[in-house]
Amino acid sequence: METHSNSKHKYLEIADIIRKDIVAGVYAVGEKIPPIRRLSEKYGVNPQTVNKATAHLASLGYLQPRQGAGSTVTVPYEKAPTRYIGMLVDRSRSHWLTDQENPENSHSRDIYFSYFMLMNNNKINADFIIYDKDCETVPEEFKEKALKASGFFVQGSLPKCYFEFLGQHEIPAVLINRNLAKGSAGKFGSVLISEEKIRDMLNYLVSMGHTKLLFAFSKEFEENEVYYRRLGELQSAIKSWGDSRIQLEVFAFDAHEGETVVQLEAYLQDGFSAAFGYNDVSALRLYSLLNTTGHSIPEDFSVVGFDDIMASNLANPPLTTLRVNRASLVHEGFSIMEELISSRAPIYLEKTLKTELIIRKSVFVKK
Repeated sequence: METHSNSKHKYLEIADIIRKDIVAGVYAVGEKIPPIRRLSEKYGVNPQTVNKATAHLASLGYLQPRQGAGSTVTVPYEKAPTRYIGMLVDRSRSHWLTDQENPENSHSRDIYFSYFMLMNNNKINADFIIYDKDCETVPEEFKEKALKASGFFVQGSLPKCYFEFLGQHEIPAVLINRNLAKGSAGKFGSVLISEEKIRDMLNYLVSMGHTKLLFAFSKEFEENEVYYRRLGELQSAIKSWGDSRIQLEVFAFDAHEGETVVQLEAYLQDGFSAAFGYNDVSALRLYSLLNTTGHSIPEDFSVVGFDDIMASNLANPPLTTLRVNRASLVHEGFSIMEELISSRAPIYLEKTLKTELIIRKSVFVKK
């Protein structure tokens, strides 16, 4: 899906013209605006563009559409209700909302901060709603709030019951780095983080002489779809090399377990010389383990990550990683949200955000 084009935002221009006419009193409260076809002729655009414009104004509270009867002005601009777009956050990751001092929470913190800033700049009410990913029924408190919302961003794996409720009521939802559940009907979108640069990272490691690699995964995270996407992309990249010397082992570890150090030592003795962190936090946890065992980075072992959180650049040595532009992640999600609001269900829109290979000092040429 292309989310940026000159024509894409034309409906917003038309919506703003109509909104200004409402403010000026050209269309009074309780009156109908002209039919779609007449407005399309007036503004020199196709009827679908005008239809999206009026749907957008309806989502903002200016118009009340009626099937086959046109749209009626509901409230002037001065009395228009403030829009509300919430963010649903999985309870298992909700501690990141309060533990903002920890630099390793930078990835989630940047997403939350970007969301709040974007909503504030657009004069949209925002807040966080915590949900339980294993729940089977939607809480009544959420239902009441959702029916008044323009839409929701979703951080985490949303339960089926939430998808069904949002779909049934055609409440737009944009998933952040999650795919849509199969069979979902309604207004949904996804903004995904591309894994394609993982191949470039593998090529870089192999070019430095590293052929026995670990996929380092800290057990403080869950083995969700992002985990399997990244691991799968790495395995696929290795397979494409067609070189039997390149080996990959999954190293799922708990930094507080003594057995973890023993397992790591065994990998080192077996010739494993580099690790690809599931994310930067996993990579930095591995830093600590290697330091505990007396091994130096990158002279004894090389480490790379994924996300480029603040702590990655401050680490010693700075971590080679794949950079995710988290502000762009939220902005692309908002672009999808606006499209969903003005569209008819069922609809699913998707955008993939590219990453950037950032080479620092955590990788060394293998002797």
